[in-house]
Amino acid sequence: MASLKTDSPLSRRIVRAFLDFLDSVQPAPGVDLEGLQVAKECLAEVFKIDPSSVDGQPKSDLLVSIFSSWEASEKQEHKSDLSHEISSADAPSTSSADNASDANHSEASQTLV
Repeated sequence: MASLKTDSPLSRRIVRAFLDFLDSVQPAPGVDLEGLQVAKECLAEVFKIDPSSVDGQPKSDLLVSIFSSWEASEKQEHKSDLSHEISSADAPSTSSADNASDANHSEASQTLV
C-alpha cells in the first residue's frame, strides 16, 4: 500500500469524497449526530480541507459509484466461479480408487509378460 501524507492531493481527494459521502448519508436512528459532526470536522482539519471550497471537489456520489461497481464486479466474478465449478462437476473424473485399480492392473499385466 502506498504511504500517503495528509497533505498529498490524493489523500485530500479521498477524504473530501468521504466527507461528501457522509453528508449524503441519512443517519440511522440513535446515531450520535454531534459525534458525526465532530469526526467530519476533525478529518477536515487534519487533511486541511475547506468544506466550503468547491475546487477539486469530487462528484457527490463518487464513493458510492466506486463501491457499487466493485460489488457488481465481485458478484459477477462469483457467478463465473460457480458456473466453472458446475461445469467441472459435470465433467468425468477419475477417483484415486480408479487410479489405484488401474495401477494394480498395469503391474499385473507386466508381471505376466
